[in-house]
Amino acid sequence: MEQDIISYSFTPIVLLLFLGAAHGFYLTILALASVKEMKANLFMAFFLFAFSYSLLNAFLFESGYMIHFKFMMGTGMPFQFLIGPSFYLYVAFVLGEKKLFQPIDSLHFAPVVLTALAAMPYYLKPGIEKIADLGTSAVNVPIERAWYLGLQLLLTIIYLYFVFQLLAKHRKNDAGWLWLKNINTAFWVLTFIYLITTPLFFTIDSYLVEIRTFFQISISLFIHLVGFLILRKSHILGKIGRPKLESSLSTQQMEVLEARIKRYMMEQEPWLRSDFTLPELSEAIDSNSLYTSTVLNQSFGKHFNDFVNEYRVLRAKELLSKDEIKLFAVALESGFANKNSFNRVFKKFTGQTPSEYRKNQVTI
Repeated sequence: MEQDIISYSFTPIVLLLFLGAAHGFYLTILALASVKEMKANLFMAFFLFAFSYSLLNAFLFESGYMIHFKFMMGTGMPFQFLIGPSFYLYVAFVLGEKKLFQPIDSLHFAPVVLTALAAMPYYLKPGIEKIADLGTSAVNVPIERAWYLGLQLLLTIIYLYFVFQLLAKHRKNDAGWLWLKNINTAFWVLTFIYLITTPLFFTIDSYLVEIRTFFQISISLFIHLVGFLILRKSHILGKIGRPKLESSLSTQQMEVLEARIKRYMMEQEPWLRSDFTLPELSEAIDSNSLYTSTVLNQSFGKHFNDFVNEYRVLRAKELLSKDEIKLFAVALESGFANKNSFNRVFKKFTGQTPSEYRKNQVTI
C-alpha cells in the first residue's frame, strides 16, 4: 500500500511551510485582481506564484502528502526561473522604464520553457517510479541538480543587479521607490541565503534535511514579509486594504499636498504612462488615495482622470503642431493607451478631434 511507504508529518515546520504557501497564493490572487488597475502587477503575480508553488511542493514533500499528488513532483523547478525576470519586469514597469510588453520580452521567460522541456522525461515517468523517489533529497529537482540550481541562481543575481541599477537611477523620485527598495533588499538577503546553502547541499552528506528546511523556512518568512510590506504600503492592493482616513484636511496640509502634486507631475511626467494610477500618485507624494483625491477635487477642481488627461492633452497639442508626426504616435507619446481614447479625451477638452485641431493650426 502507498500509505505504508511514507508516513505523514505535521510538525511546526510543516505548518509554517503550509502557511507560507497559502499566504503567497493569496497575495498572488490579489496581484492578479489588480492587474487592470496596474498592469505591472501581472509580473508581481508571477513572482509570488513561483515562491508559493515552491513552498507548496515543499509542504507536500515534508508532510508526506506528495504521495497523493505524484503528478506535481518536480513541477516546481521550471517556475523558479520566473522569479528573476518577473521581479525585474515588475520594477521596470512601475518605474516607467517599460510601458509595453514587447514580443522580445518573452525571451526573459525562455528558461522556464526550456527547463520544463528538459524535465519532461521525468514528468512522464509512471507514478510508481516517482514514489520510489520520495525517500531521496532530489525529489524536487529531477534533472541534473548542479546546472539547474547554478543557472537559476546566476540568472537571479543578474536580474537583481539590473533591478539595483534601475533603483539607483530613479532614487526616491518615483512612486513606490521605497517599497521597491525594501522588497529588493529582502530579495537580496534570500538570494544570499540560497547562495551559501546550495554549495552545502552538494558538499555535506549530513544535515541535508536541515539545510533544505532552513532555506524553505527562509522562503516562507520572505513571503510573510512581502505580505506585511504590501499591507503597509504598496501598489498591489491599491485602494483595497488601505485604512480609511478622515477626508478633512487643514489648509496648510492641502497646500503642501498641492505643491507636491504639481512638482511631481511636472518633473517626473508620470502621466506619460497610460497605466498611471491614483495610488501611484498618492505613493509618490507620501499620502493616501483619499487625501490625494480630496486635494484634486478641492484644489484643482478635477477628478483624477481629468487631472491627468489635461497634462496629456497639453502635450498632444504641442506634438500636433508638428505635422510630420502621425496621430497614433502623438497619442502614445502623450500617454494615451490607444487612438480611440486619445480622440475621445482630446475632443472632450478642446471641442475638436486631433485631426481637426491640427488642420486649424495649419490654417492659422
